[in-house]
Amino acid sequence: FVHHDDFARLLSLPNVIITAHQAFFTKEALNEISNTTLRNIAGVYEKGTAPKQFGKLDTEVELPQKRGASKSAKKASALKTALKKDPANIIEVDEANVGFVRQVSPGTDKKKAFVKAQTGIVSPLRVAVFSCKPYDRDSLVSMDRSLSTGIEFVCHDVQLSAETASLAQGCYAVCVFVNDDVDEACVEALSGLGVKLIALRCAGFNNVHLEKAEELGIGVCRVPAYSPYAVAEHAITLMTSLNRRIPQAWAKTRSGNFSLDGQLGFDMTGKKVGVIGTGKIGQIAATILKRGYECDVIAYDVFKSPVIEEMGIKYVELDEIFRTSDVITIHAPLMPATHHMVNREAVEKMKPGVVIINCSRGGLIDTQAMLWGLKQKIIGGAGLDVFEEEADYFFNDLSNSFVHHDDFARLLSLPNVIITAHQAFFTKEALNEISNTTLRNIAGVYEKGTAPKQFGKLDTEVELPQKRGASKSAKKASALKTALKKDPANIIEVDEANVGFVRQVSPGTDKKKAFVKAQTGIVSPLRVAVFSCKPYDRDSLVSMDRSLSTGIEFVCHDVQLSAETASLAQGCYAVCVFVNDDVDEACVEALSGLGVKLIALRCAGFNNVHLEKAEELGIGVCRVPAYSPYAVAEHAITLMTSLNRRIPQAWAKTRSGNFSLDGQLGFDMTGKKVGVIGTGKIGQIAATILKRGYECDVIAYDVFKSPVIEEMGIKYVELDEIFRTSDVITIHAPLMPATHHMVNREAVEKMKPGVVIINCSRGGLIDTQAMLWGLKQKIIGGAGLDVFEEEADYFFNDLSNSFVHHDDF
Repeated sequence: FVHHDDFARLLSLPNVIITAHQAFFTKEALNEISNTTLRNIAGVYEKGTAPKQFGKLDTEVELPQKRGASKSAKKASALKTALKKDPANIIEVDEANVGFVRQVSPGTDKKKAFVKAQTGIVSPLRVAVFSCKPYDRDSLVSMDRSLSTGIEFVCHDVQLSAETASLAQGCYAVCVFVNDDVDEACVEALSGLGVKLIALRCAGFNNVHLEKAEELGIGVCRVPAYSPYAVAEHAITLMTSLNRRIPQAWAKTRSGNFSLDGQLGFDMTGKKVGVIGTGKIGQIAATILKRGYECDVIAYDVFKSPVIEEMGIKYVELDEIFRTSDVITIHAPLMPATHHMVNREAVEKMKPGVVIINCSRGGLIDTQAMLWGLKQKIIGGAGLDVFEEEADYFFNDLSNSFVHHDDFARLLSLPNVIITAHQAFFTKEALNEISNTTLRNIAGVYEKGTAPKQFGKLDTEVELPQKRGASKSAKKASALKTALKKDPANIIEVDEANVGFVRQVSPGTDKKKAFVKAQTGIVSPLRVAVFSCKPYDRDSLVSMDRSLSTGIEFVCHDVQLSAETASLAQGCYAVCVFVNDDVDEACVEALSGLGVKLIALRCAGFNNVHLEKAEELGIGVCRVPAYSPYAVAEHAITLMTSLNRRIPQAWAKTRSGNFSLDGQLGFDMTGKKVGVIGTGKIGQIAATILKRGYECDVIAYDVFKSPVIEEMGIKYVELDEIFRTSDVITIHAPLMPATHHMVNREAVEKMKPGVVIINCSRGGLIDTQAMLWGLKQKIIGGAGLDVFEEEADYFFNDLSNSFVHHDDF
């Protein structure tokens, strides 16, 4: 967080470029810095004085008042190691292996920091950890202390391969990750060093030559379910972020572009989603989609799961998944039988616009076939956490290097592709479970000759695959029905008895009732002035008018409606307005003077209309109370999960060649306490997704309690409890005087440190300065906002070449 407000303000300005003190940063300068620095050190150490640079510039530094005084040479203390001491760990140089550094926990006998290689096992139990990042080391060391396994870790950032196997000299086990190459030659090399165990800190084991390990008596164990929630939730996050174009929205708003051009998504509810692979991860993904988003889910797996069938999800052939799905999410293991299961033939069968998600293994998809599908617009988007040849890239920052793989570079450049660098597993809970199971595996094999089962049932030991028969039976899925599904054929009718309310009329209703009869001053055909009208608004209205044969003539204006622009409604029966049009008292009076009889809001909220004045002057007001409650609720969840998994940052990083996971750590949504404020239709849908889909601990607040919420077993609590206990708060309340700034400084002070706040309702519900204070104090861990209190000056416009005058914004 940039705490200095002035600096943060400078960073936000379009006409300011700040470089991070890099004026000196050239190869030549670095060479000269190094040259002179080392000469200074050597000169002082050997002769008691530093040499002049270039023979004339004085390199020694003295107090200003002593300058010019005669210099007496002082004997320098011995040159210390170039590596600084870490406050938390002691760093020692292995003199027998120059260039290798390892960290030793405080209190460890430094004499044991490096032990010469011996035949057999050294004591304490030593494990060589490959592809080891700082977060891996920290997690393993922390878990080792917790479990008291007494393991000594020798950490290597390099990948394990036949060439690097020698780094496991003197170790009982090697601990490896997804891209370590434990092939036949590597296994043989490990065996020659006396290694007895290959401990995978992941679920997959396709990178280990199991036959050779079995032949040489080396055990292989893994973490079968480090956090299936992490991976399943990441898959859904990629799916919804891709649909709602969250990375592009993030990039656009940060550059001052608040237009909605190019941001159009679709409602997830009712969409047909094909889940390929229904192990634990696939089951969780299917649960979120079926019970949470109310999608029409179908599944494919050789081994059918009772969990899937109990949800009424139908198992189908793979061919049907490809032919009928709007979205396909892959959770299958990589084996010879599944390699390139998504190939050119499969892509040719797919529905145009299909979205493909892969958080399993890159080799399941033929990259060239996918690229072809993207170019042909058969594939509408792809969310990838894996790539077939990712080993050369993922987990490393290569932003100053060249991506040599042409297909990968092409994928990175596409606007409808999100690539995250194999981070689906990367949550705090997953790291804890990986460390826990991995250490128990190692200790179990070392002490008892066998690894324990994870959770008492999941087998952690890896054996050669056995042939198993597959049952073909599947239950017939019950049809998924949606409580509120928007029917494009519905006619919107004004309820004159309830100003400010709109209801939907079934097709076949007399269309003449859809609009109040024209009165004096109204021209024929019926004319409507549409304000804040973008091309997508106009296209949608014209298309629907043709469908309904309402015979409306639209007069479209890009400007907002206000008292100053009301004259543009001259000769019109109605004005059609949006969220930021300012239909205040003066504006309503101006409209009345022009003979306007109806203010038709094309949104749910009506806080921008002066209802009292409209009623006084006999102007009807109607709105769209449920244009798509799913759209808003789903967007709120998308912001929530995208913020947690840092999807925009991952998108920006991978597109710049940075495939490291630094700064990407999230948390599992499952089990988290989520407070839903406002339980109208949108709040109900959000609560359903969170409770039934993500299996969160949901609590709610509303003045009017909903039976839908209570039937789910969600408890209504006071607003104070929402603030005090929630890990995440999502706001779906209307903006009224009673709710204005309901999230204020007092509320923020009560919140749990790290709370995430989502607001897709109205900006005025949150006091912006209180939220900023909470972010600076790290009380608020993150905020996902689709609204802002003073958004009217910015939203729906491209101001990327303008100045954002609102400092808080």
